[in-house]
Amino acid sequence: MCAAFVFLSVACGGEESVPSCEDSLVWEDDFLAMVPEDLEALSVYRRISGDLTISGSVLNVAELGCLEQIDGFLYLSQGELADLRGLSNLSDLGSLYVSQMRNLTSLEGLDAVQSLESLTVQLSAVRTFRGLSSLE
Repeated sequence: MCAAFVFLSVACGGEESVPSCEDSLVWEDDFLAMVPEDLEALSVYRRISGDLTISGSVLNVAELGCLEQIDGFLYLSQGELADLRGLSNLSDLGSLYVSQMRNLTSLEGLDAVQSLESLTVQLSAVRTFRGLSSLE
């Protein structure tokens, strides 16, 4: 008999394995990250079917290296985030909204994004859109 534990492990016949990027996991809801530890829950997910909001004391998005797709919005708002380099595998993004991000000076790290429905940047330190060079 096999039992699956989404965040911890998959156990079958006494063997345990930790989920990885290859497991094609989908987060089936919106997600709010306000502290760095919040992003750990998404570390093996390849897709978010809702919105991802990052604000507060999150300084980097290194935990999101598996993420390839966000169906809804990526909200970056009122936070300490300084760069987006952890999103290097993100290729499909519904919309990007950046507001009141005083430490985020560029969108570098979003180099793989090929699809984007809308982009809003306001009251932020963003000075270059160089990271969006792969948009079709």
